[in-house]
Amino acid sequence: MKILMIIFFTTLTIISTNCIADTIPDINGIRNKLIKKGFENISVGLRNDTLFIVYENRVYRWEAMAMVDIIESAMPLIKDNEIVCLICLKRGIPVISGILSKAHYLKYIRGETTQDEFSASVQINYDVSQCKKNAGDNPSFNKFDIIVHPQIHAQFGNFSDPLESQVNIAPAMNISFWKGMNITTQVIFPLQNDLDKEGDNIRPGLLTINQTLRLPSAIFSSITAGYFTKNRYGIDIETRKFTNNGKISLGIRCGYTGNASVLAGRWNYSEVDLFTWFADAGYRYAEYDLTVKAGYGRFMDKDEGWRFDIYRQFGEVNIGFYAINSGDVLNGGFNFSIPIPPRRYSTKHLLRIRPASSFAWEYRAKGLPQKGKIYETDNGMEEYLNNLNPDYIKKQIMNKLAIYH
Repeated sequence: MKILMIIFFTTLTIISTNCIADTIPDINGIRNKLIKKGFENISVGLRNDTLFIVYENRVYRWEAMAMVDIIESAMPLIKDNEIVCLICLKRGIPVISGILSKAHYLKYIRGETTQDEFSASVQINYDVSQCKKNAGDNPSFNKFDIIVHPQIHAQFGNFSDPLESQVNIAPAMNISFWKGMNITTQVIFPLQNDLDKEGDNIRPGLLTINQTLRLPSAIFSSITAGYFTKNRYGIDIETRKFTNNGKISLGIRCGYTGNASVLAGRWNYSEVDLFTWFADAGYRYAEYDLTVKAGYGRFMDKDEGWRFDIYRQFGEVNIGFYAINSGDVLNGGFNFSIPIPPRRYSTKHLLRIRPASSFAWEYRAKGLPQKGKIYETDNGMEEYLNNLNPDYIKKQIMNKLAIYH
């Protein structure tokens, strides 16, 4: 009888262990798998029937690719009736979340449901209330990223030299010590120059310290101090609010700067005496990834006026047109942004070197009038939230999953 009881309880223990193993995902296994892939600030947890994965992507050039990789990694490790909630971080700050049901996912990859039906079951938005406040594993802080930027400037010249250009290579070192913080130091190396004499010299590029914050109600704010483009130094503040799941955005930007440049190895600068500002509103037509923006402000030449933008995203490629009416000068042109290979980066070292994720260029029809010009800090909300619009991410995930399956 005693032997039968031992056999009974041993069998019961084995069955219970197997049931628990089938019910509870291997949290540590999922976490370690994502860390091994190179994702940073990783937190993984299970609440009720939802697996929460908080992560920061430094692995892929494109955020949609990172989400698809994590989905593909997590889905085989959870039960068919469970849900995956992804929370995407940027500089340690939660930006968007995505919720997918494994049951709907399996039907989609098996061809049992259409892309539209699966898309209707996927939720991607700015709600990150489920994100934990504590730091994740494999933190992104205290690591050096050297990002190599190509620079091309061009303008129409005189009769004998109809096109004048300048080509530079500008590596920038970035490091972050805490959530939302970033320091950038950049050096510009000239490769070819037909423009101003300053372009013949090795010179500093961006030298900035930035703090980005996420406020309640999908409001993001950025504060940058240092040396900016167009030989400006000072402080710049930008705040942007998103509504209707990113279809509508409202933004305002203010700067207080002076002039600074390096000539013959010496810094020359003026007092900080120029106040600039710009307020705009944008609408995104999600079906075509088309954005229309209009804004009014005060520019670097102390002129005030309007700027209108319209641009569309084609996967990782952005193409747009703009018009400026400021200081009685009508101007405009086009801009574009194209991705730079490779698609995947190495994140396994303290010092990481990679090319910029994209090359952006803007053509201005009238180069000489200074009206309507503004400096850049490389920390604006456009750069920070690039390719993280919820509707855009959702569409790209659907497309990528369709290709893979």
